[in-house]
Amino acid sequence: MSLTICTVVYNEEKNVENIAQNIDWVRAKCPTVPILVIDNASTDKTVAHLQKTGVWEHVTFLPRHKNHLGEARQQAVEYCQTEWLCFVDADCTLSPHWIEQAQKSIQNLPSQVAGVGGCWIPAGPWAASYQSLFTTVWGHGGQAYLKKPRNPAPVAHLPSAVLIYRKDFLVKAGGFSGECQFVGEDLQMSHKLREAGGILLLDPALNFQHCLPGEYSLWWEKMWRYGTARGKMAWQDPKVWKQGGLWSWSFLAVFLLGFVLVPQLTTGLFFFYLLFCAGVCWWSSAQGWLTVYLLMLGTHWFYAVGMFWGLLKAAAIDGLKWRPFSPRPHRA
Repeated sequence: MSLTICTVVYNEEKNVENIAQNIDWVRAKCPTVPILVIDNASTDKTVAHLQKTGVWEHVTFLPRHKNHLGEARQQAVEYCQTEWLCFVDADCTLSPHWIEQAQKSIQNLPSQVAGVGGCWIPAGPWAASYQSLFTTVWGHGGQAYLKKPRNPAPVAHLPSAVLIYRKDFLVKAGGFSGECQFVGEDLQMSHKLREAGGILLLDPALNFQHCLPGEYSLWWEKMWRYGTARGKMAWQDPKVWKQGGLWSWSFLAVFLLGFVLVPQLTTGLFFFYLLFCAGVCWWSSAQGWLTVYLLMLGTHWFYAVGMFWGLLKAAAIDGLKWRPFSPRPHRA
């Protein structure tokens, strides 16, 4: 059993100390673990600041000339010489003993396990609000990595915030494609790994802190991007609807069609929906319920509209011809 750690960076000046801390903790417990840093064509001083830290001499640095997340992750796959490849995003914080627990977790896994991940522990200025948002299915859409289960369990999707992949399965699935430049590469990979016969495992022992936005606009933009990525995937393969995306599409369709067909009834349902969300947020949050409320509404609407837009965009690009996932990675 062997493991490589990779962090892809793009304009991460604010997270330089966090990146260095993660590397320090990995090296302190497992100094022989290869650590890879890929600069995704940063335009700020991220690399310069990292070079000033004491960890720089202990990492392998790979520069890129194009900001493309899918291609950067594929570059890590091609570089990796170990059995497992772990991606740690710059805004995620590991615990001092995380690497030890990770090695223990993957040591005796069945060969069918293609990926292992942990649960998000919200961090940042609105950590308590996000925690409240994620405590109900209405707030997190049933995503397992936000619910913190007690025992390891198979799931349909794991986000690559902190995620360990078995390299052989990444190769078998065709690697990361060039279709996902900024977001959605992990969602697509989860689908491809399961199509290749792999199992994705959520292990609560591998939980980590994830710094989430402290501004509504940034969170809403994130939901828009996630929704757009799922909409594109749904056009490429209808099986994606079974991964939890149907509720978002139905949510938007019911309201939009309702306002056209039965506007009075739908208007009443809409206000009931607003009151219901307010009640859920008040019940689930000890403080700052209004913040949770606005985050919840933004999650529902921006994700749903993003899905709709991604579906239309993919259909327009493909000329209304359905096509499956490409089995081969695309490189710049």
